[in-house]
This record gives sequence, structure tokens and C-alpha cells, in this order.
Amino acid sequence: MKKKYEKYLTERDVCLLHFLWKWKVFTTAGLAVKFFDGSANWAYNRLLKLRKAGYVDNCYLSMKHRHRVWMLNKKGFELIRSELPELQNEGFRSEAIQHDLYAAAIHLGDWLIDSPKGVELITEQELRNNFHSNLPKWVPELTRHRPDGLWYLPDQNGNVVFALEVELNLKSKAEYGPVIRFYRDVEEIRRIVWLVKKRSHIDSLTERFKEIAPEKYKCHEFILLEHFVKVGWEAPIIQGLEQGRTLRNLLSLGNESGVVEKSYSNSSYYFSTILDARNCPYKSPRYARIEFPQNSNCMALQPYPNKPLTEQE
Repeated sequence: MKKKYEKYLTERDVCLLHFLWKWKVFTTAGLAVKFFDGSANWAYNRLLKLRKAGYVDNCYLSMKHRHRVWMLNKKGFELIRSELPELQNEGFRSEAIQHDLYAAAIHLGDWLIDSPKGVELITEQELRNNFHSNLPKWVPELTRHRPDGLWYLPDQNGNVVFALEVELNLKSKAEYGPVIRFYRDVEEIRRIVWLVKKRSHIDSLTERFKEIAPEKYKCHEFILLEHFVKVGWEAPIIQGLEQGRTLRNLLSLGNESGVVEKSYSNSSYYFSTILDARNCPYKSPRYARIEFPQNSNCMALQPYPNKPLTEQE
């Protein structure tokens, strides 16, 4: 006997549930662009039906920020569980919503619709819950440390792997010891991209890197959160081997043909929709102009694209 709401599910719905499992949390705006042809109305109405059916939850970004994001719930996870590879952990929810949204935004960037040929993105969710044997062969052993994500980029001389670390709150110096030693010893990871809040965090981390792994400390590339929420992959690298260049430049290091550079001409549209945490941005022009204060870990709220409704479900 079919479950009560299964008759309402479409192939797109199931793909959306898989997407939420992979990235943990996502915004209405980002899901609209990814799955609903940019239509806020269509996306929001469908997401409400999925919530009513019990497959997804609509959660506050934080108690401070009353905007919301979407997350898979137990019923949604159970629906797609049989389609996932064998898992060592049955995780599906976010433990740090704001952190995970920033991680998704910087990891996906302009590749929300699709990534260039040969590029692979492995999320923290996949690294945490999959057996290593079920991950791509290029993923190194991660028993000592698990990054917030991995980029795999094609190169004429092979391939390169970059790691992502989203560090919104600085830990004690002692806690970074195992992390630094991990990146020192794992040769497969060529660069580590750090998204941090303050320049003082960069100084503190760099000092620790120099103490433990002076020969590789410049492989850590730092980007400030305030820059990223404004310009996405055009954010400048504040410190590292590529200091003065942009994250887009860095991701293009792995591809001599420039496919990363040329993948999308609009360098701000995709990341800004991922960070647009308004639950239903189409409600009113005034609501669409809401912005967080500069001192409140702001999300990047851009005017929502006006797209015609091509379908309603």
C-alpha cells in the first residue's frame, strides 16, 4: 500500500529531496532557480505541499534572523534512503543551519544549475555519512578530519582537489592542531579555502599554521564573509598563495581551458539566490527589500527575479 502522500510526488520532487539531503539546507530562492525555472510562486507553493505531506521542514535561519530555509525531515529521508548508497551514518539534518547555508553558497557558487564538465562537488553530508569506499576514488582518507566540502577540478596534467572550511566562530588554538596536521600530511589536497568573519581570525589561524606546518601555511586561502556575501566568487583572497586574486581565479587554477571562468557570465545571480533566506520573497516589494544590519552576519538579499509562472502543482 502506498503512503498517503506518495501520489503527489513527481520526479522533480524526489530530485529536490535528494538535493536537500546533499546540501542539508537551502532557501526558497535557491530552490526556485534550481528546480522551478526561477519562479518564486511556483517553488514556494510546491514546497508548502511537500511540508504538508511531511517530507520537508521549514526552519528559521536562526533565532536572530527570522527568515527561513528548507530542510529534509525523517519522512523525506526515509523516502529517498533506498536510492542512496549504503551509509555508515543515517544523518540528514543540519546541526548548524547558518553555517551550512554559507557552506552551500560558497561551495556551489555559480554552479547552482550545473557544474562544468569534469568538476565534482562532494559535500560534508556525503563525507560524513557515506562509507569511504562509496565515495569517488579521488577523495582522500578523512578519518582524522572532515572538511566542509571538496572541489574536484580537471587539469591538463591530472586533477586537483581543493577543500572548504567555513569558520564562523574561532576555536581555541589547540583545536586547530589536528586540522593543520591533516592538511600538512594529505598531499592530494592542493588548496584549502577558508571563509571567516574577521581579519583577526585570519591572523590567528595563520600564526598557528606557521607554528605547525610552516612549509604549507600559504596553501590556506582566506576569504572574508563580508566580501563573499556581496560579490560571491569575486571575493578577493585576503591571504594565501593567491592573495589579491579572487575565489573564481583560484577555482580556475585547476582548469587550463578556462571552463570554470567561462561557465556563467552572471557572477552574482546564483550565489545571491542561495543566500536569499526570505521564505516567500514575492509577497510584496517592501518585503523584498528587507536587509539585515551590517553587524548581523547578513545574508545577501537581492531583488527576486521576475519569472512567469509556467506551471502550478
